[in-house]
Amino acid sequence: MAAPPTCSLESAIQSGSGVLSNFGQEPPPHMHKPIDLGTLRVPQYSDHDVVSPLHLRVLRNDLANHWWLEWPVGTCESHHVSRVNDPVRRLQVVQERCHEHLTNWGGITVISTDDLQSVGPGCAILLGIMDLVQRQALERIAVTEPVLVPNGEWNCQNWTISVLQKAVDAGFLDRAAVDDAVMQALAVPTL
Repeated sequence: MAAPPTCSLESAIQSGSGVLSNFGQEPPPHMHKPIDLGTLRVPQYSDHDVVSPLHLRVLRNDLANHWWLEWPVGTCESHHVSRVNDPVRRLQVVQERCHEHLTNWGGITVISTDDLQSVGPGCAILLGIMDLVQRQALERIAVTEPVLVPNGEWNCQNWTISVLQKAVDAGFLDRAAVDDAVMQALAVPTL
């Protein structure tokens, strides 16, 4: 069993290996941006002006140790908690097939899947409750968060922690809640 990453909000691994140009996005035909349902501009995939929970999501198994940020969209109800097959907005860096680095595509609206059901408790960790203006500010932070050149240490956990740190610094996430969420994420067991 691999040890969990040792990064925390205050001590995210810093690398001198440089930043990937264009956030790791390579021009077609080498790479294509994932489909973003939010671009369809229909109510069921739109981020409405409601209060929504922001979660730190963790997928940890023998093949993956992936972190991302997510909130429900497509509802006009405040405090809606997403379920499988609900539309969600995700902020993450991902490893594309056949590419030896991570890519930051910015916010993407997708349908929540059951790929987390096997992970068990702790895979969706509440970071806080945000209004639309705060979520849009979080997206602006995430879309400009750089992706580092592969160095064997820096990964999606570091990227996520850096985005969270900037959200704390901007005043729309609570430092104690974020620190606690990071510690919970680090403790999610490998299945």
